[in-house]
Amino acid sequence: MKGPGMHSLSSRLAKGLKRSRFALFSILTPLLAFSFFDAVDSVKRFAFIVLGFSLIIFLHELGHFLVARACSVKCLAFSIGIGPRMLGWRKGTRMTFGKDPYEPDTKDPAAKVAQEAEGTAALADLPQSASAPRHAAGVGDCDYRVSWLPLGGYVRMLGQDDMDPTKVSADPRAFNMRPIWQRMCIVSAGVIMNIIFAAVTFSIIFSHSIGVNFPPARIGAVAYDSPAYKAGLKMGDEITAIDGKRDLGFVEFTDVQIACALSSGTEPINFTWNRPTADGGVTSMSAGMTPIRPADGGFLMIGVTPMPSLNIANSKELLQDYVDQRKKPLSEGGFNLPAEAAELAKLRMHDRIVTLDGQPVADYADFYHRLQTLGNKPMTITVHNADPSIADRTLTILPHFELTPGVVPGGESFPTVAGMRPRLIAQAVVPGSGAAAAGMKAGDVITLMGDRTDPSYHDVFQIAGDAKDRPDLPVRVLRNGETKLLSVKVSKEGKIGIAPHEDLESSAVVVADRSVAPQLSIFDHGDDVRIAAVDGQAVKSWIDVYGLLKAKAAGDKVNLTFSTGAASASASAPATEA
Repeated sequence: MKGPGMHSLSSRLAKGLKRSRFALFSILTPLLAFSFFDAVDSVKRFAFIVLGFSLIIFLHELGHFLVARACSVKCLAFSIGIGPRMLGWRKGTRMTFGKDPYEPDTKDPAAKVAQEAEGTAALADLPQSASAPRHAAGVGDCDYRVSWLPLGGYVRMLGQDDMDPTKVSADPRAFNMRPIWQRMCIVSAGVIMNIIFAAVTFSIIFSHSIGVNFPPARIGAVAYDSPAYKAGLKMGDEITAIDGKRDLGFVEFTDVQIACALSSGTEPINFTWNRPTADGGVTSMSAGMTPIRPADGGFLMIGVTPMPSLNIANSKELLQDYVDQRKKPLSEGGFNLPAEAAELAKLRMHDRIVTLDGQPVADYADFYHRLQTLGNKPMTITVHNADPSIADRTLTILPHFELTPGVVPGGESFPTVAGMRPRLIAQAVVPGSGAAAAGMKAGDVITLMGDRTDPSYHDVFQIAGDAKDRPDLPVRVLRNGETKLLSVKVSKEGKIGIAPHEDLESSAVVVADRSVAPQLSIFDHGDDVRIAAVDGQAVKSWIDVYGLLKAKAAGDKVNLTFSTGAASASASAPATEA
C-alpha cells in the first residue's frame, strides 16, 4: 500500500515529467529546425554562442565543486543551467522531475518537517541496499540537477551564499568552517579550471593533426602601384617569414595584416616568400616593404589580398544577385546580359569550379592565369557540388575585366601602359540624378569634370565629393564624335548619379603621365587617339592591349602604333606589368 504522502509525490512527479517532456520538446524542436532551414542561420549561430558561453560557466562552477568536495565541503546542489529545477538525481534515489522532493523548505518550518517525511516515504520504493537504506539519511547530500535555462550553471555549498554572506553554518562540513587556505583554493578553482580548459582547447586548435586548418599566406592579388607590387610580389607567391620570424612555425595571412597594421609606417618590414617554378620547385625571395595607408583610410598595408578559393558563394542571396545584375539594363547599373544570367542561374550553393575549357584547374592561381590568356573570348567552366544528388554542370560565360584596387594615389583603376590608360565612360546613369537631368547618357566619354581634364575613376568621386550641393559642376562628354558641355547638379552627399568605368571596348587612350608617355604630336589632335597595334599586331580594344602585354615583363620595350582619323604615329615604350 502507498500512503497519502506517496500518492501526492507520485502525482507531482507525473506532472513534473509532463512539464519536463514539454520543455525538452520545446528546446529540441527549434534546434532540429535550425539544421534544416537556412533562414535561421543567425539564430543558430546565436544558439552556439549561448552554448559556448554556458560551457565556460559550467566548467568554472565544476572547478569550485571538485575542489570543494576534495576539501570535504558539503555541496547542496550542482546545476547545469540556471533557474527552476527541471530534473535531477541524488545518490541513493532515482531521477526526479520538477522541484527536488528531498530539499527541505527552510522558509517554512512546518513545510520542512512535512517535506522530510514525504522524502522518507518516497524511499519506500527504493531497493534495499547498503548504499540506499530506507531512511532519509541514505539520500545523498548533493542534488545533481538540470535547470530550465541552459545558461551556465552553479554550485551551492553549505555555509556559502554570495547574496547573503550572513548565512553561515556551524556544521563542520560548511564552507565557512573550512580553513582559510581551503576556502582560497575553492574560490580560485573556477578561474584555474577556465585556464586549464583554455590551454587544452588552444592546444587542440593549433595542433597539426586535428586542429583548425590555418591556410598559408598565399597571395591572391597584388594592388597596382602598392609596396608589394613594387617589390615584385605576384599572385601565387607564399609569404614564409616576416622579419625572419615564424612565430607559430608558419605564417598565415592574418600575420601579414597584423604586422603591417602595427608597424610605424616609416620603417620597412622584411618579407620572405616562395615562388613556384615551372619544374615544380620553389624559388625563395625577400624584400623590404614599407606599409602605407590606403586612400580611404584604414590600417596600414602593403597591398595584397589572400588567395581566393574555387568555391562558389555559399549564399542563395549572393547567387541571385549575380543573376539579377546581369539581367538589369545598363541604365540601372547592370550588365544587360540575359544569356549570361541564364548560365549563372545554373549555379548552386557549395559549387566548386573543377575545369576550365575542359582542363582541370589546380587552384585559383592556376584558374586566374589561364583565364587571362582568353582575352575577350567566352570560357567554359564545369562546377561540381559536394551534394552527390546534384550533377556536375557546364557553364559558358564571357569574362569581364574588373577594376583592381589602386593603393597609390587611391581608388580603383587599371594599370597604366607607358603612362597611358583607357578613357573613362559613364557606364550607367541613375534616373532622376543630377547627371540624368543634365542630359548625360550611358556610354558618354567623360573628357572633363570640374577643372580636371580626362579624369580618372578616382577623380570622379573626389571631384564630386568636394563639390557637394553645387548646382553647376561643368562636365564635358564625348558622344558619337560630338562634344557636349553639361552643367550637372551635385547632391548634398557629393554624388552626380553615374557609374564610371574605364572604356575597355575601344582602344582610345588618355595620357595620364606625360613624362612617361611617348612624346608624339598626335596626342594634340583631339580626344580620339587610339592604339592601333602592339608590336605590329592590330588591336581593337584595351582588352586586346592588356592581353598582348600579359606576355611582356615590366620594362620590356613595346612598339605601339597610334592613329586618329587619317594620321598615325609609332613609338617604342617600356611595358608596364598589367
